[in-house]
Amino acid sequence: MNDLMVTFNESLPFDKALHEADVRGSITYAKALLQLDLLTDEELSEITTGLEAVEKEWADGKFVIHPAVDEDIHTANERRLAELIGPTIAGKLHTGRSRNEQIATDLRLRVRAQLDGLSEQLRAALTVCAARAKAGVDWSSLLMVHLSRLSEDLILYSTAEFSFVRVADAYGTGSSLMPQKKNPDSLELIRGKAGRVLGQASGFLSTLKSLPTAYNKDIQESVEPLLGCVKTVSHCLRIAGGVLSTLQIDSEKMKAALTADMLATNAEEKGISIAELELPDLKQISPQFEADIVDVFDFERSVERRTAQGGTSRSSVLGQISAIEAYLAGN
Repeated sequence: MNDLMVTFNESLPFDKALHEADVRGSITYAKALLQLDLLTDEELSEITTGLEAVEKEWADGKFVIHPAVDEDIHTANERRLAELIGPTIAGKLHTGRSRNEQIATDLRLRVRAQLDGLSEQLRAALTVCAARAKAGVDWSSLLMVHLSRLSEDLILYSTAEFSFVRVADAYGTGSSLMPQKKNPDSLELIRGKAGRVLGQASGFLSTLKSLPTAYNKDIQESVEPLLGCVKTVSHCLRIAGGVLSTLQIDSEKMKAALTADMLATNAEEKGISIAELELPDLKQISPQFEADIVDVFDFERSVERRTAQGGTSRSSVLGQISAIEAYLAGN
């Protein structure tokens, strides 16, 4: 084969991450061969012991790749198994076995295992969100948003212009130009990596969009971005949980930033402050307004008026927290 074609065709640099799944799948396949009387108990024992030794070499970082013959993770494991138990018995493992089916099975096993890990990491991140929301119920709106939007909001609110929140030193870096400045690198990277994952997902779908039924070599190009996405999402969830659990919130600065013009567009249209609106002005909006209408233009009461599901009132927020806690508890 042409030397460039060999390099172009190889997948071991990235599909070696499937080593554990490949060994698990091979052991299961060997057990199926035993049930069909295509292997003896002794042969199954040798194959299983050999494959477990191969996996231990991978786990210990001692597996030696032979670039000249190891095209992918499957040929690498098969070659090493033959070296350990002999080619005759090792060769029986490939009886009736489709390489394309083996690739698809390994990928499914790997993704399924990693999804279990992601589920636990997501649960941990949600647990932190619920705890922080419960501890500061009046300021929980900062926490209840999508991961990327959450990062953007916290980046904005951590700037000197706002200073509503402060990212812990463990999740920020100093500025080379301004030593007193802290950069929320963790949040900026989460925001940036969200774009990368979306791009990889688009590339993955583009690869699959026009393929016929069954396995095609094109699918090899989907393995690297798929495994990369899982790794990126895992890192982002763990970092987000760490950022949220250590985030310092300055509620006094939030209160100080409130301005009356947030509460009424009518005052803005008249070019006056909310305090200058008189009852006759308000009755132009609705004749049913009475003197107690001024109570509406109170920050806390304005928040408490939004009682719909997902609203900002204390009862609504506590309801959302209870729903998350019940979900995490499996109820």
